[in-house]
Amino acid sequence: NLYMLSNQVHINIEKCVYIHFRPKLNHNEQKTCARTKIIADENHIFLNNNKLKKTNMARYLGIIIDENLNWEGHLEHLEQKLNSSIITIKRIKKFIPQEHFNKLYHSLFASHLTYGISAWGAVSNDKLKNIFHIQKRCIRLLFGKKLNFDHAEYYKTCARTRSIDEYLAPKEYVLEHTKPLFTELKLLTVHNLHNLYLLNEIFKIKKYRYPISLYTLLKNSPESTRCCQKNNIVIPHYKLKMSRQQFLYCGSSVWNKFNNKTASAGSNFLSDLSISSCIAKHRFQKFLLGLQSSGHSELWEDKNLNFEIL
Repeated sequence: NLYMLSNQVHINIEKCVYIHFRPKLNHNEQKTCARTKIIADENHIFLNNNKLKKTNMARYLGIIIDENLNWEGHLEHLEQKLNSSIITIKRIKKFIPQEHFNKLYHSLFASHLTYGISAWGAVSNDKLKNIFHIQKRCIRLLFGKKLNFDHAEYYKTCARTRSIDEYLAPKEYVLEHTKPLFTELKLLTVHNLHNLYLLNEIFKIKKYRYPISLYTLLKNSPESTRCCQKNNIVIPHYKLKMSRQQFLYCGSSVWNKFNNKTASAGSNFLSDLSISSCIAKHRFQKFLLGLQSSGHSELWEDKNLNFEIL
């Protein structure tokens, strides 16, 4: 309160809330019976003699943070936003030339998908499954070569619009494979978009040495006899699985894996920080596209979506 008064800063008390981050409940705290449950006095936070409201999740700069830090609230909100974007694309798709569908995808869909992805994108593939399904649905809608339930032409039943052979032919309800579409259009899945943004942001932090609070945490590993480990970053040691979803841990891990892969192939450019960030991002994207398109031509494999197993 003294800080706010001295700097003449005003906070709207009605919109100000707080979240209590704490470990998981122990055995006594998990009891639900009123006779056995231990009732502890909960501490409250006051600002200018006004009691702040406690909440389970709050929005900060468009990112929903929950008390368990599992990003489930943000993922649910993102699913609704992406589905809404698909509805908008379906309405305006017929008025836009096909050569501009790529711009339509990046402006109305990918912009929501990639916002803050370096913070929440480290969740497990099971939690990203619904997001990935929605992304594939958008790819089929805009770039698919077969009609599905998202296309208006799929529901045409008038005899004038279809021949007798098409009318009598059995319907194929199997959805089109999206891996060839991603490869042809050079688009990254939500899993590899997370890796791309991690690599690009780590490169910018090391290049511009800003913000200084993160730059001081990105310590180079001691000199190694192996040439591929020359530009590696010291990975922080975390025991908890949730702590390993932090930006510092994931960014350092992905950076080291990329450095080892490119250095062993003789094309390591991470030692040269003088190149522009746009060129670096293009090289990161080219590398991830190669990993994503490897293996089976139509079916997704674990190595296409999970950089950690490489």
